[in-house]
Amino acid sequence: MDNRVYTEEAGLDGEVHRLSVEDDYTAFALCYPHPRCRELERRVEALLSDGFTSLVEYGRSILNYRVVGKGYASIAVLAWNKYYGLGLLKIRRLDSRRESFEYEGMILDYLDKTGYTPTLYLWHRDYIFMEYLHRCIGIDKALDQCIEGRDRECLKKIVKRTVRALYLFDKLGVDHGELNRPYEHILWCSGEVKVIDWESSRLRSKCHNLTSFISYLVYRYRFRREAMELLGIELEEVIHTLRLYKKSPSIKYVLQLLGD
Repeated sequence: MDNRVYTEEAGLDGEVHRLSVEDDYTAFALCYPHPRCRELERRVEALLSDGFTSLVEYGRSILNYRVVGKGYASIAVLAWNKYYGLGLLKIRRLDSRRESFEYEGMILDYLDKTGYTPTLYLWHRDYIFMEYLHRCIGIDKALDQCIEGRDRECLKKIVKRTVRALYLFDKLGVDHGELNRPYEHILWCSGEVKVIDWESSRLRSKCHNLTSFISYLVYRYRFRREAMELLGIELEEVIHTLRLYKKSPSIKYVLQLLGD
């Protein structure tokens, strides 16, 4: 079956580009922010040896090309691999301060068993290939929908499932490092929580994943007052609970706060 057929079956209208040094989209994705580069041939050879056959031009427009996303360290595109099928290829930018993606790949491999991160397929110093989470919304938008609908059970469900995921990361000793902005890193995917972008994570004896999210919810979330009212909690209760959690991390404190 043609790669395009698989892409269309996934509900994506992307244009398939055969992975080749002659292909302009391949050069754009692998050499970003430069149109072409000396590393192009080496990167194409590495991808081909890992089973990649094509890139899929899909997403928002950047410099007249479409990509899924762009960050300070990487650019993300869809790719087709003959062993794993369609997935997200996160490519290290040539101007990135990070010398390798191997650390992030190892963290994702370690966390893969939790089910709260995108399924990891493979990683290399210059790229990571993983599950593409395309039926998801940011955690802030998911919370907004509950607030706007005055749906207490919806809100409790999302908060509890997020708390359980972040507690597990805390217990495993991996601190994400950027969950003070959870709307960029926590996704709500048809009832499941997924946490992405682990390049800034650290292995720590004391992690702040859960406390960072709760602090965002009650201090910086735009509907924080409405959220606390709907959940039936007071700020003083939250502060007390977070203090208990920091002293002796246990999910029971937070679940009790949420009425479990």
